[in-house]
Amino acid sequence: MSEHDVGGRLALLAGSGRTEEAESLARALQRDQPQDIRWVNALCLSLMGQMAFAPALEVARRGIELTRGDFFGRHSFLREFVVCCAQLGLIDMGREKAAIYREHYTRPYGSDRAWPGIHLWMLGLTREALASHEAALAEMPGDNYLIHQVGMARMCLGERQGMAQYQRYTTRDFWAQYYPDPNVDLDRMWEGESLEGKSILVRPHGGVGDYIQFIRYARTLRERGAREVVLALPTERIRGLFQSIPDVRIGSLEELRTADRWTSIFGLCCNLFLDEGPLPTQRYLTPPPSRPADAQLALIRKRAAGRRCIAIAWHSDMGDGSLRSVPLGTLLPLFGLPNVHWVISQRGVALRQFMRSGLNANCSVIPETSTFDDTGALFSGLDGVVAIDSYSLHMAGALGVPTWFLAGRSLDWRHFNEETESVWYPSVRLVRQPTTGDWRSAVEDLRQQLLAL
Repeated sequence: MSEHDVGGRLALLAGSGRTEEAESLARALQRDQPQDIRWVNALCLSLMGQMAFAPALEVARRGIELTRGDFFGRHSFLREFVVCCAQLGLIDMGREKAAIYREHYTRPYGSDRAWPGIHLWMLGLTREALASHEAALAEMPGDNYLIHQVGMARMCLGERQGMAQYQRYTTRDFWAQYYPDPNVDLDRMWEGESLEGKSILVRPHGGVGDYIQFIRYARTLRERGAREVVLALPTERIRGLFQSIPDVRIGSLEELRTADRWTSIFGLCCNLFLDEGPLPTQRYLTPPPSRPADAQLALIRKRAAGRRCIAIAWHSDMGDGSLRSVPLGTLLPLFGLPNVHWVISQRGVALRQFMRSGLNANCSVIPETSTFDDTGALFSGLDGVVAIDSYSLHMAGALGVPTWFLAGRSLDWRHFNEETESVWYPSVRLVRQPTTGDWRSAVEDLRQQLLAL
């Protein structure tokens, strides 16, 4: 097999969540070519995907040494090192390595200059991150990427007015530079101007959770005079949930060519947030009828024997999922609760780890083949959901299900640095790390809350 084929095989394994197989292949390649940073990086990412942060940290450290003098090669390893430090609570070590990026930064691009601040945010050092972004912006005034990073950091500190700067992320100038696409007419990209008598298409950007969270603003477009609001969904497996939204039509990305205006799901929020706020509402999505969910609920209730039935999801395989995910071992105290029957709403490597642990014997597991619509119907019939920042969190919140959000210190901008309350979902309560990397204390807090139900 050629190196090109091997690289493709690794990418396929990683992209499909088969991180255990990716680890085995990367280790074999490393034995033959120990100095090849591609295989070192693949090994590091596969370990992080399995939440094995201590060994991943050592692999990232080795990658940093191998790329000494290679600024571009170091970029990925530095990010991976910092994420591992954040998960392990090694803040000073992470800060020290993050400084390498700033010291060796040479390219005149805001997207590169922002990384020292992003690293600091990952470590939960958000004020230092803001100072880093502001210093970079002073060197490169007017840079759209740095302006949006400053706004993001401000919102991460709880300043909602930071949205005025973060909005740069959803402008035509920003997309022209960072999301160039000859098939997309940027002149029709909506930047908040009047929609009177016009059609507008909302396109996916980010993950399913982002789409679920920000689609709440769709009704506002009609209130602002839009003749038609068309939704291009991130997946057909969620169509039923979005058909419950009044005054919208489900369409496709093909309609980008014909809609009078279009916006990404983030643009929908960015252009309306400062006027409308987060539009908190108890419930704005309704799942479609689901026979599979009804059958699962009946079986779950029978197995629960009167205990509360609560779903749990603790791992994300999205690009920054390693920063948000909770290692299974840290969650073990929850599975001993006498008053809770756990419903495992987890997929991929985290589910495989769970099944190998034997904990599944006393829990119910949602089939990986379930659609988002089926999962939504199931959530609606449960007593609650525990989730990290993932589609499960946003789906449960949009359905008005009582939800406990296991949150880190490096919290995404949209949560505005809240400690216990969600500004978006009245049914969601944050259970946050007291310090970066301290999932154990957050899990114990959650255990006490659930024990008191």
